[in-house]
Amino acid sequence: PAFAVAAVALGPAAGVVAGAAGATVALRRSPAASSDVPAGGAAEAVELVMVGLLAGLTARDAVATAGRLGPTAAREPLEAAARRLHGGWSPDAAFADGGLSDLGAVLAACARWGAPVRPALRRLADDLRADRRAAAEEAAERAQLALVFPTTLLTLPAFVLAVVPPLLWTAFAGAVG
Repeated sequence: PAFAVAAVALGPAAGVVAGAAGATVALRRSPAASSDVPAGGAAEAVELVMVGLLAGLTARDAVATAGRLGPTAAREPLEAAARRLHGGWSPDAAFADGGLSDLGAVLAACARWGAPVRPALRRLADDLRADRRAAAEEAAERAQLALVFPTTLLTLPAFVLAVVPPLLWTAFAGAVG
């Protein structure tokens, strides 16, 4: 719509500029731009909890230690979960409202079934890294798509200005001379 209005009101060049700008803004605000990937450092936080558990700490002490030493983005959810664990909450309930809810679910399942915690937490950390990698690749693809319109907008006029005038100059110079 911006292209049509600008083309009628200001001419075709302004319409192209307005259309490209509108398309770029629309792509940036698209719902695909949002992501449900856990907070950065989630995989590292899971591994810190795993190291604490393997060192002989209880789950609540391992989570509290990871909350103090962990990645900045994961400290707040870890510290909140550590307070809840010290209050007697189950691991899955303690982590329920943060980006690390999967960590709570794994800890609860391992405690409930008596399963070894290391392979489960290693797998969770690998899955979190794969999710973060997929989100980064998706963001890169969106950036490429967002750059198509400005690149076309700048390259096409430059091509026309670089190729057409010399051809016209040569054609008219040959007709006159």
